[in-house]
Amino acid sequence: MVKFVWPLKIIFNKMSKSIIISSINYDGEQANVLFKPDNVNTTINLGDVILPYTFTPSTLTPPRDVYGSYTILVEGSDCPNFLNVQRPTPTPTPTLTTTPTNTQTPTPTITPTITPDPCLITPTPTPTNTLTPTSTNTPTPTITPSVTPIACLNQMYNWWRTNSYYSYTAITFEYLYNFIPATNYIQDGGFDMFDNGNRILIDSPIPITYGTIGSYYFVTKQNVWPQLTMARFGSIVDTIGIGAFGSPGGGDRTEELDNGTYTCGDINGNWYSYTNYSPDTPSIVYVWFTVTSTLWGSDITGVDDNRNTDNPQLMSNSVIVTGHSIYLGLVLLSRYNGLSPTFSNQEITTFLESSICQLFNNVPCASL
Repeated sequence: MVKFVWPLKIIFNKMSKSIIISSINYDGEQANVLFKPDNVNTTINLGDVILPYTFTPSTLTPPRDVYGSYTILVEGSDCPNFLNVQRPTPTPTPTLTTTPTNTQTPTPTITPTITPDPCLITPTPTPTNTLTPTSTNTPTPTITPSVTPIACLNQMYNWWRTNSYYSYTAITFEYLYNFIPATNYIQDGGFDMFDNGNRILIDSPIPITYGTIGSYYFVTKQNVWPQLTMARFGSIVDTIGIGAFGSPGGGDRTEELDNGTYTCGDINGNWYSYTNYSPDTPSIVYVWFTVTSTLWGSDITGVDDNRNTDNPQLMSNSVIVTGHSIYLGLVLLSRYNGLSPTFSNQEITTFLESSICQLFNNVPCASL
């Protein structure tokens, strides 16, 4: 058994099959718990629980063990608590070693083997008949420097920062949410859109700081509308997940899910939306989408759709994709209109065909 008593104290037991998450400050209260096993790239939402909470990972499908990262957000609290259970390092069995008697051994002289450089050897000339060639002009090939993945992500990030606004403002009654405090979450968003929300997670329970460009992903910075998160898959099959976590604003809230496809030339993909709204606040519309192309040899072998409508007061959604030569994205849309706070299927499709297709058509290195 492993017992958590945060903020700092963690008690381990080598034979752990379950854990107890407890706190002298929060026992008896409700909390949302996210668990990321240390040996897979996935984050599991354990749901809303009452503390203290006993978690037995062997009951999951597939079964897990307790080692990994835990994110605990107590209801009414501003910030989540992050706890880690590290896998123990096995203790090596000591081996008895017999100490030999010191014997003076002569040190051998090392004779280097000289490999002749063929460029420095003068060959013996062989008499040949010399033909006078006809002079021709040989074109000099143009060398195009390759762009590294992180440099290309930087180009995509900058293009979106400059141009996405035009596609967004083409939507009727679009809302330009406020990013304050502009670190890794939105406190309110203006007009009670959020109540400490929009924490973006990529293969980890730790929220990504806005404006980060990583080795295979980026999250746009504050005051870029709409906010975009994009992850790049290489040519080898990989699994990447993007999640959005936090609480919406007040009011009588409704949740909705929708799916669709978009296409423009050689670019196409699927999209998955989650909408949370009330009549008196700006809507929260998360749209996950894939970007694929037959020219890249794109292949998606699995989609783990973790969107849910279980609790409109606590948003915890993610989409995890397995494949290669693709992109996975997440965009945050919003509308402030009590009569029609949501986005239709056609509006989301039109927005992606405008903004995402322009992004890939204007940043050549984005082609995989």
